[in-house]
Amino acid sequence: MEATVESRAIPIEQIISLQPFIVRRRIAFRDCDPAGIVYTPRFLDPIATSAADLFIAELIGPYGNRDKEIKGLDTPAKAVNMVFHSPSRHGDLLDLEVYCSRIGTTSFETAIEARSVDGKPRFDCRITVLSVEHNPFRASPLPEYLIEKLSPYQRS
Repeated sequence: MEATVESRAIPIEQIISLQPFIVRRRIAFRDCDPAGIVYTPRFLDPIATSAADLFIAELIGPYGNRDKEIKGLDTPAKAVNMVFHSPSRHGDLLDLEVYCSRIGTTSFETAIEARSVDGKPRFDCRITVLSVEHNPFRASPLPEYLIEKLSPYQRS
């Protein structure tokens, strides 16, 4: 039996498409305030950052198990910008489309467009991600390997 968008069997989050990269996320009780609406900081962590982390892990491997070409690379966030369009409530399903909106010298920007499964806009988010080497801990140029992985997902 196949799960539908209305099914309670859908986990909190799952990747539903690789190109475009889309994460489906069910709003959990723990994400909400007493009125049952998502508590604003919960949009950022784990909803938005989780989608961005899954995107980066899909491209270059999860932290600690990265592709050998970029084994010593960290990808911390430098800046975040969010715009809310409509509220999300406990049990809602959101589709978070993640893409690369900018590739710079030492950073790139992931963009997330979150919509309900019926297409209604919920929020947009941009996360600037740095390329950082471990020792010494400092910004480093984006490796060509990472640029190649990001390029198919780039759009303005």
